[in-house]
Amino acid sequence: MSGLIAAEWVKIRSVRSTIWTVALTVAISAGLAYLFGSSFRSGFPLCKAPVNDRSSEMPSWPLAIAQQLPRDFLTAERASDSVIKDGVLSRSGARGARGIPSRENLVANAIITLTTDFGTDDHLVGTLKGVILKINPEVTLVDITHHVAPFDLLDGALAIGAAYSYFPPKTIHVVIVDPGVGTDRRPLLVSAQNQYFIAPDNGVLSAIYEREHSNMVVRHANAEHYFLQPLSKTFHGRDVFAPVAAWLSKGWQTPSMGDEISDYKKFAIPRPKETDGAMKGAVLRADAFGNLITNFRAEDLPESAVNDGVIKLQVGAHEITRLVDTFARGNNGEPIAYVGSSGYVEIGVNKGNAARTLGLGRGTPVILNK
Repeated sequence: MSGLIAAEWVKIRSVRSTIWTVALTVAISAGLAYLFGSSFRSGFPLCKAPVNDRSSEMPSWPLAIAQQLPRDFLTAERASDSVIKDGVLSRSGARGARGIPSRENLVANAIITLTTDFGTDDHLVGTLKGVILKINPEVTLVDITHHVAPFDLLDGALAIGAAYSYFPPKTIHVVIVDPGVGTDRRPLLVSAQNQYFIAPDNGVLSAIYEREHSNMVVRHANAEHYFLQPLSKTFHGRDVFAPVAAWLSKGWQTPSMGDEISDYKKFAIPRPKETDGAMKGAVLRADAFGNLITNFRAEDLPESAVNDGVIKLQVGAHEITRLVDTFARGNNGEPIAYVGSSGYVEIGVNKGNAARTLGLGRGTPVILNK
């Protein structure tokens, strides 16, 4: 009897072991199917090549995973409007919650910025964007400004000089202030500080040259197969600069776009000069609020002015005696001096327009008495 019982017990244990094995196999298979099977159909980033036709050409997934894991799993997640749909967590959201990145988070789209004197009253800016997006629909476009003073190279140089360093590496900056369009002036491609600048060779990039001269490559962008054809004599923004930027964002092959040059045009950003115990400078520009931006910088100010808030600044025929840290420190209607966000000393009026109040503008002499 005891032998029969022992035999039955062995059978029971064998059945239990088989059940557990089957259950574990099913669970593992279901998990793998959830992670990889459905993900293949939805374009799981670890297993799919970055091709334009997202429904075809799937590579061998083990190799793809091995190649992509270090990059993909160190990519930060970001919120997506697909995470919650009708109040239910979507499968793509669930994957993100477990730390598996979505396709759009693998590599940031290339960024192209636009700085021009075109204004926004007609089609010019929109046409630039259309050319770029037709070549590279995945690019991110950013408008720095389209209100550079017409034909004003210094204003263009100051605009891009104030903005470029705040962009991510490999940003492409298109700067078009081009009074010499259609002449023999050259189109340039400049690599500097791990960013790129595309502009006419007329000095509009002088602020970049001044700051990045030790780590800079300037090329004559004359590879015409990157241009639109036929080539207009009056709209190189559309036919030259925009397509060069777009093709650069797809391949990053700067050597193929032109030869290095060293005779590019540049001018010095005006600096104050010390004369007769005072420093003489000028107003560089007035911004949209009427603040007068001078060419004095914070380091030009005497220490006593910084500590005491008392300054001796003559702007045209007007005396400015207060140095404050922000607009609101000034009394209503009172002209004040302060160091602006771009590092230049500016003249402003709290809740007012200094250019209009004082009747001053670009080129007005500014004298700092120490």
